[in-house]
Amino acid sequence: MPESTNSTRVLGRYEICGFMSQHYFSPDELVLANPNGPNYQQHYYVLSTLFHEYVHHLQIVGTTFGRMYLEILSCIGGSFIDAINELREKHQLKNFVRPLADNFKKYRTSSFTNGVLSDVLKRAFLGGDSLDGLDVNKYSPGINGLSDHVGDVCPIVNVFGKERDLGAFDILESHASANEVAYLQRYAKLRPDVLDHALHSILQIPYKILLELVQNKVGHDSRPDTLLRVISDIALNPLMKTHLKVWKDVHPGWRTVRILDALSNDLQIEINIWKQADPKDLNATIELTNSILSHFNWVSSKDALQAEKEPEQPNFFLDQVLSVRSQYPACIALVTEHKDVLINAIPIRSGRYEPRYNDGIIFGHRLKEIDMASLFDHYVAQMIFNEKVVPEIIFSGGLTCPWHNIPITDASDCGTECPLNEIFFDTLKFSIKEYLAMPLVKR
Repeated sequence: MPESTNSTRVLGRYEICGFMSQHYFSPDELVLANPNGPNYQQHYYVLSTLFHEYVHHLQIVGTTFGRMYLEILSCIGGSFIDAINELREKHQLKNFVRPLADNFKKYRTSSFTNGVLSDVLKRAFLGGDSLDGLDVNKYSPGINGLSDHVGDVCPIVNVFGKERDLGAFDILESHASANEVAYLQRYAKLRPDVLDHALHSILQIPYKILLELVQNKVGHDSRPDTLLRVISDIALNPLMKTHLKVWKDVHPGWRTVRILDALSNDLQIEINIWKQADPKDLNATIELTNSILSHFNWVSSKDALQAEKEPEQPNFFLDQVLSVRSQYPACIALVTEHKDVLINAIPIRSGRYEPRYNDGIIFGHRLKEIDMASLFDHYVAQMIFNEKVVPEIIFSGGLTCPWHNIPITDASDCGTECPLNEIFFDTLKFSIKEYLAMPLVKR
């Protein structure tokens, strides 16, 4: 997920598979950011960054793209894990080398291919720099939906004299930034000079690109920050149950470009009515949203999410999302205007995160005996492992603890208060010590 930054440092990062954000503030900064304190004006960015990362959380749990992206990340790690086990059990491979991908040069498995294709799909959705070095023609026949769109996986937009492959990364970050801007303008109570500086620091690529696209297509009088957020929410909520049958109906970048084209052509009357409405009139925003959906014959965000519900699968946060979207259809588009409702429905918890592994949780064992809160912790730990650890051991041959961000060169490097040793062995069937003893192939 994109990082929140200012001109000199990284401030925060949302960890998708952990449903959490990491923040890089000192204890002193947290104290100085008290809105009622004398130093708040210099440390406003602490609260605005927390809000920005909360928007990213809502994008992952509260949109169909976010939930599908979570599944892709899990599938990448899960497929590579299956591939490793297949080498051991089917091909009886005993002497592995690092990185583990080198072992598949001789023994090509379907699971390894699925992992590679899932990674290609992830990059095709994200767009931008994620497409660097990717030969879509090589992989597209294996991915349903991509085969008919080789060469135009993402729409190419030209803004500020530069071309960019517009993808989901741009939409996610722009939507979060636009809500952060609205938060600063509505609630931060900053001095005019501080507010100007804050807004200037947020106006970075890709948010700057999306804002320019909206203004170029629909006009500078279109309340571009608000319209950008509305378009983003529609773009991030395709009906994924189509299984990518029509790529341009599910790719957030393509959906965004198509919406902007429609607003500047076939939906000119509807956008002009919205422009003339009171900015506080949320009904006008909902009516514009419905006009866009009707134009493309797309379903609403709530209906698309409802279609994703799997009775036999853990539907993290989905019930809360459906409930709040039913009452407030524009709530995740306009997070700032609905922040109190959303935080009540999908609360924020803060504190130092330590993965639970010794409190009734035995990875891979006795799951039926574990309460739902512990089961949630188990799934989160496994997803973090799949997202962070597995690609590293597959492609680089290294190992970093995803919980403590410590490079591992010895099995005891991360200490006893960490689940890495246990989950590593339960998942891969060999220990960290055995993994590190594998010969490292030099590039």
